[in-house]
Amino acid sequence: MTVSTFKDMIRLVDVASHYASEYSEELSYTASDLESYYNDNKSSFNVASYESLYFKGTADSTTDADGNTVAPTDEENAAAKEKAIADADAALKLYQAGDPLETVSLAYESAAYSNTEAGSNSGDEASEWLFDESRADGDSTVITTDSGSRVLVFHSAGRQEYASRDVRHILFMADTTGLDSESETYEADLQAAKDAAKAKAEDALAQWKAGDATEDSFAALANELSEDGGSNTNGGLYTKVLKGQMVTEFNDWLFDESRKPGDTGIVFNEGSYTGYHVMYFVGDDVPCWQVQVENTLRSKDTEAWQKGLTDSADVVELSGMKHVG
Repeated sequence: MTVSTFKDMIRLVDVASHYASEYSEELSYTASDLESYYNDNKSSFNVASYESLYFKGTADSTTDADGNTVAPTDEENAAAKEKAIADADAALKLYQAGDPLETVSLAYESAAYSNTEAGSNSGDEASEWLFDESRADGDSTVITTDSGSRVLVFHSAGRQEYASRDVRHILFMADTTGLDSESETYEADLQAAKDAAKAKAEDALAQWKAGDATEDSFAALANELSEDGGSNTNGGLYTKVLKGQMVTEFNDWLFDESRKPGDTGIVFNEGSYTGYHVMYFVGDDVPCWQVQVENTLRSKDTEAWQKGLTDSADVVELSGMKHVG
């Protein structure tokens, strides 16, 4: 293979990828399409709100005098499982007698309490119970598996109706290029990079406020200044954002219950990247479940379209294949 041929192949792959993306983005669905697909596939989109109190039903490993790990015996595991069942049954009775499950959990040091707002249907026994259409708020039970026993308290189940949100942002990354984590000055150098990014964010917000201070002027500034390659050609805009889709700080600002259209702010993120976001809240969009259904349909329809293209393509093996392998 020549360099020229390789470049041509890479170019074709890139063109095909962009074409597929454009095809997918241009697909559209009516409200009726979304409702129909949801009704046929509720288990894929419904979530449950519930509380859980888990009792481990297996014994812990121990360490012998030589420091070796000793696995628990069958008898020890059986005893642990029996205790987990007994504790879960006792905890269930306390809840059914009127005590909140979180309060009940305080009596069991080794039990793990959790409160889940949007648990998905995993198809196991607990999910089967939680997503039973006969469930009512406050229903409770104990589910026992080989690993332990779990007290479940059901609150609600259904599709997620909260509104997705539209937001614009301008990202300034902390420039960590060339920083040596082994250097004695690393922490100071890193802080200086963070401070520089923060100063840029503050200057950008001040520049916006000193101008027209509109959504359009924010978008223009995002195109000019933002370091987010995914949005700095469309005014920093992200639409139909769902909870948990963005990094924590971005998410928390965006889904703050007090958020109003036109709100601005600056948030800091440190993790997969380090930098500052200048934020502009555009407003609410369609319900979460509609976004989820639309994304699923878009993915399925694009995949079917691509399969149709490849299935109908004529594949010709040329003489150059003898040099492969």
